[in-house]
Amino acid sequence: EGKYVWPCPGFTYLTSTFDEWRGANNHGALDIAEAGIYGAKVIACYDGIVFSTYEYCEHDYGKFESCGCGGGYGNYVMIDHGNGKISIYGHLSGVTVTPGQSVVAGQLIGYVGSTGYSTGAHLHFETRYNNVRYDPLSEY
Repeated sequence: EGKYVWPCPGFTYLTSTFDEWRGANNHGALDIAEAGIYGAKVIACYDGIVFSTYEYCEHDYGKFESCGCGGGYGNYVMIDHGNGKISIYGHLSGVTVTPGQSVVAGQLIGYVGSTGYSTGAHLHFETRYNNVRYDPLSEY
């Protein structure tokens, strides 16, 4: 019914929510993490066009500061869903799509990792409308 599909099948535990405050900043995304998640499939939440990726971060382990890769996202995929909506998938161990590629909901786009500013393996799942972050859970 026009709703998104869950980006990490089989893993639903949230270690951070959209409205979590981190010092002076709102987290602005969901962090999906639980035992065994490292290397899990990450799928496109909705049809769209990949408009940006980063896949050069080799710092795939937990850390307490940013390694600087991918602007803190580490390896990531960004998808434009049209009508001002985009989704971002961060801290990936691997990326399987390229910019300009069309994807459909449920298509493999990468694997969960701990790259960028990440204290452990998890998927950072972020949604934006007209470049303003909004709660991804509103799409389910």
